[in-house]
Amino acid sequence: MTATRALAVCTLVVLAGCTGALGPFGSGDDGPSPPPGVEDDAVNATVLLDAHVASLENESFTATLPGGPAGHGGSVTARVSANDTARVARESALGGTANVYVADGRSYWATDESATEYVVSNWSARHDRSPRAQFAAPPALRQTLGVVDGRASPALSPNGTVERDGRTLWRLDVEPSNQTTAAALSDVHGRVLATPDGRIVEAAYHYDRSGTAVNLTYELSAVEETVVERPDWVDDARRHGDYRGFGSDDRRLTTDVPAGFSGESRGLVTLVGVPERANHGDVRARPVGVTEDPLGDAVVAWYASVQAAASHDHAFLTFQYNESLLPANGSESELDVYRYSKQEAAFVALDADVDTEENEASVRVDDANGLYVVFHTPTYERLRERLED
Repeated sequence: MTATRALAVCTLVVLAGCTGALGPFGSGDDGPSPPPGVEDDAVNATVLLDAHVASLENESFTATLPGGPAGHGGSVTARVSANDTARVARESALGGTANVYVADGRSYWATDESATEYVVSNWSARHDRSPRAQFAAPPALRQTLGVVDGRASPALSPNGTVERDGRTLWRLDVEPSNQTTAAALSDVHGRVLATPDGRIVEAAYHYDRSGTAVNLTYELSAVEETVVERPDWVDDARRHGDYRGFGSDDRRLTTDVPAGFSGESRGLVTLVGVPERANHGDVRARPVGVTEDPLGDAVVAWYASVQAAASHDHAFLTFQYNESLLPANGSESELDVYRYSKQEAAFVALDADVDTEENEASVRVDDANGLYVVFHTPTYERLRERLED
């Protein structure tokens, strides 16, 4: 009799469609509590989503989600740091990967394979949420949970627990609802897996609309373990990138510094905060030839004249130098960008940042107009003293 009764109880559990030992909520009082918003036969998706977002506060994480509408645009992998910077890799459905770095309300990416031309866009203007909020609760997850206004929401029902990587996760089934039926959605199914504290580690939502299959997925991983490194090229992008979506204070014009007559140097000039109607004809940079130059032994990048007709708040200038022009025993750490001062009738050092890997010297100036050159400082000082004697 006892064995028969136990068999009957087990049969009822199986017929209930439950993976837990004693019904939808696990193994009695000793089992894990259901996530916030999850009750015996109902799910408050808003409460669950709030708990999920709260569980990621001040944590790094990696999220994988669809890269385009209707689940047909490839995929996005977003790595978000604890301080809210992000590296975003977008895999195109047609092949290829675009990599974006997000920090301080701006997103940066290279526009060519050689990573020498960049775009800087206004993340804050395009998104009303930080990278953390954007990727912790992206549209694909919100649509799966049914917390997106104006969308036909599926139904969520608790379906016990599953074991994944040594931890217990609560399973919520995604099912048709009156709204999805009214919106002519068919073959609606999916599931959501969440930890007892409400962190959603996986979500999948599938439906058909007019013969078109839509698959929305969300996966969360590497919580507390994700590392976001700042790309080396971000400084170049900040100085000379094509800024988009910013106000007039960040409107920019960039032009190349042509190679010098010897073909030994080049660079970029970027004006920041130019008028709206300014165009590339309003800033010119050109090499300047100097015959019988008494300072020639100090030169490691050709003289360049910059003329800016457009008003600007400040400017970034970068000059590429030729390491082979350094004097014997000279060091790249002794290089600097100089600008000719009419007042002092001499070239004046500008305290440049020198990138010894790229062989570039960069400065920020209030007024871009002037004659510039990269000197080896000790050699320049020695030649200047000789000329003044």
